[in-house]
Amino acid sequence: RSSSDTCDSGWMDAEFNHSDLIYHPNPCFPGSMCISVKRKSVCICPMNRFGPTCRVQTAHICHEKACQNKGTCLTLDVNARAALNQFYCACPVGFIGFKCEKEIARFYIHFELELIAKYRYIPLMIVLLV
Repeated sequence: RSSSDTCDSGWMDAEFNHSDLIYHPNPCFPGSMCISVKRKSVCICPMNRFGPTCRVQTAHICHEKACQNKGTCLTLDVNARAALNQFYCACPVGFIGFKCEKEIARFYIHFELELIAKYRYIPLMIVLLV
């Protein structure tokens, strides 16, 4: 195989399932990831870059404060604009909302051992929060 058919060492070729060698020179922009798919290089671009080798830069709308509470900013369009809210936030567990700004309500129920021993059945009330 020629050096143009391989990617970074340690990555597995999807078709042949074996490790490949590194490209010389690596076609992907620094900070991108090069993988081999069917003996061809594929560059996985970071959020602010796109194109076959990740060399085109965008003024990306996913700035540091786009999502709250450690949410991950995502966009499907490299020309998306923050002013038009053309991005999405993938919220961590416990948070919801367009920017992960709302904390999910949590209830902690604790029963005293004396209560459990005293009653055969414990009355239960279901509350629906809207």
